[in-house]
Amino acid sequence: MNLKLHRGSGIPIYLQIIRQILNEIDAGSLTGGARLPAVREMAMNLAVNPNTVAKAYTELQRANVVIGVEGKGIFVSNGIQPLSAGKKSDIALEGLRRAIANARKLGFSSDEIGKLFIHELARS
Repeated sequence: MNLKLHRGSGIPIYLQIIRQILNEIDAGSLTGGARLPAVREMAMNLAVNPNTVAKAYTELQRANVVIGVEGKGIFVSNGIQPLSAGKKSDIALEGLRRAIANARKLGFSSDEIGKLFIHELARS
């Protein structure tokens, strides 16, 4: 699993971890029964506090996306299915609509929003 954090994005690190794990599941890279790295291992790989990873894992457990097995680790729950292409598009479009609305509230023109989008797309 190759997670990438964007520290200056304003999105809390634990949420970035959650979103990226969910993206891995949706892409089919993580399937039911797959073992996630241990909290300390993930924290070392991402250069974050282990409590941050633990918080992400706890939230994923609360959502029944992963299950913790005492002494064995954290595993993707069986029965978790990747999202359909249509659902992925709907989620992506909703995020774009919110970003556009926020940019408009800040006074950006359509042209400026387009330039920002292209710039960020090139960075990712």
